[in-house]
This record gives sequence, structure tokens and C-alpha cells, in this order.
Amino acid sequence: MNILIDEKEAIFIKKKIDSARETYKPESIKLLFIAEAPPEEVKRFFYYEEVKDNDWLYLAIVKALCENESYNIAKIRANKKKILQKLQQDGIYLMDLCPIPLRWGIIAELHKDNFMQRLENEKAIDKSITNIILIKTNVYDCLYRELKDKQYMVQDKRIPFPSSGQQKRFADMMKKALKAIEYIPNKGVKEIKELVY
Repeated sequence: MNILIDEKEAIFIKKKIDSARETYKPESIKLLFIAEAPPEEVKRFFYYEEVKDNDWLYLAIVKALCENESYNIAKIRANKKKILQKLQQDGIYLMDLCPIPLRWGIIAELHKDNFMQRLENEKAIDKSITNIILIKTNVYDCLYRELKDKQYMVQDKRIPFPSSGQQKRFADMMKKALKAIEYIPNKGVKEIKELVY
């Protein structure tokens, strides 16, 4: 009985997550971040507009894109809807290897084939212009070689998730990845800087 309840809950959560993610999907994705999965505490999901704490990935990505060590966390959170719109405007997007939180004994790597199919079917992705950065070492280990073999422009950087003391290493590795793709902040990210500093 619990399994059925969990399956229903998983379907419900996936629909909410997909809806939020779709709201901010660019028409043409220029920079794609691929992480492991939405957080177990679903209310902290990257594309949810009202998140008050422990939103490590959102904060770290905004900080990296704005290329500045000093930023106002309160302003980044308070302006999240506008910031997500600006990221969308610049063609910046986040996908997850596993589409739902890692509960119910789920292992993200088991979703590799499903993820690759989603990626191949995503019309907003163009292999000739979409740069891909993988977040979390197990995501890199799972996806890098296949993405490379399929001619995606994926960065060869094993970037840790920005929590549990890995924030500085994330920032350093992300800086290298962005430099490698010759990332230059566009209008949207430049406007984000005005919102958060």
C-alpha cells in the first residue's frame, strides 16, 4: 500500500516540478546545467520562486554567473522570479539526471537512458550552440562520456555540488568551466547584477 502512495506522490511531485521548470525554459538553450535531481525537500527546488533557505544550487549558480564573490543572499532570494526570467532570457537552463527527488530508493544513474532520450528530444537544445556543464561528480561520471560521444559540447570538469563544505571548490571549478566556454554575461545576467548587489 505504501508503494502505491509513494508512486502517486512521485507522479504528483514530478508534474509540479515539470511545470515550474517549463515556465522558465528558454526557446533556445545556450547554457545548460545538468544536476543530479531535485532536492529531497522539494520546496527547495531550483525553479520554485518562494525558497527561503538551503537553496545552495540556486545561490551558487547565480553567484558564478554574476562573476562576483560578494553578493546579497536576501536580494537573490527576494528577486528570484525576476532572476529566473533573466536566466531564461539569456538561454540559461537547468535539467536533472533524475526528474524526481532521490526518495523511494531511487538511484539517479538508473535514469541515464531516460535522461538521454529527454535530452535528444528537447527542441530548445542545439548541439552546435548549447554548452553543457555537469554538476556533481556522479553526474559527470554517468553522463560525460556518452554526451561527448554524441557530439554535445560538454565541459570536461567534475564539479561538486555546492554544499557540505564544497562551495568554494564548486565556485573555483565553475569559474574554470565558464571560462572554457568563453562565457560572457549577456543582458539578462547583467540586469541580475543590478538586482543583487
